[in-house]
Amino acid sequence: MPGTMVRTAHALGLSQLRISKDRLPVKMPAFVQMLLGPLVLPFFAFKVPEMIIPYADAAALILANMDAGGYMSRHRIGVALPLGCAAKKRMGGTSTNSKLRQSEILNLTSLLHVAA
Repeated sequence: MPGTMVRTAHALGLSQLRISKDRLPVKMPAFVQMLLGPLVLPFFAFKVPEMIIPYADAAALILANMDAGGYMSRHRIGVALPLGCAAKKRMGGTSTNSKLRQSEILNLTSLLHVAA
C-alpha cells in the first residue's frame, strides 16, 4: 500500500493521485533497471517526496478497494502525488505530528525533466 503518509486537513482525492498496480507510481530513468540493488537507492530516494500522500487519500483508496478478489486484491499498489508535485514530511517528533501544508508542496517539474 502507500508509503509515507501525513496528516493534513486537505485530501487530494483519488482522481488526482497517480495509482499503479505491481510497479512504482513514479517514472524512473530507463537505465535504473540495469543497476544493482544498492545503486538504485539514490534514484528511489529522489522520488520518495512524490509518494508522500495524505492519510485521508490512503484510507479512501483502501476503502474503495477492500473487496476480496477485486482489481487490487493480492497486488502491490503504488500511490503518488500528481505529476510535478512533491511533499516533505516534517520530522518534529512522531509521524502523527507531521503535517502536509500547501507551502510544503514543491514544484519538481525541472527535476523530473532531469530524471526522465
